[in-house]
Amino acid sequence: MLLGLLDGPSKALYVVLLYVGVQTLESYVLTPLVQKKTVSLPPALTLVGQLIMGTLAGGVGLLVATPLTAAALVIVKRLYVEDVLGDTLAGAKAKQAQGTEDSPQEGSQQRRD
Repeated sequence: MLLGLLDGPSKALYVVLLYVGVQTLESYVLTPLVQKKTVSLPPALTLVGQLIMGTLAGGVGLLVATPLTAAALVIVKRLYVEDVLGDTLAGAKAKQAQGTEDSPQEGSQQRRD
């Protein structure tokens, strides 16, 4: 920005607008998409976690928001999805990879004519 000021105030304004635009794009689009691929966190969940933690704890909250959100997601999957619902993620992925779904005919014998 200081170099833009040397050339004139309008150039400094363009530098600030470019910086804000790039920072916004990186923070709200690129980072959640990268985190989704690496941590398997949905981007919306990442943003909501960052918003809540940033509001509650400020800058420190933003630093720990994504790891805490990922940990909470793992805890929910382990305690609720696997224990309460009895559905394992590994079992669902294996069925999906085989292309088989639970059908009402499973376990029943087929009649041969």
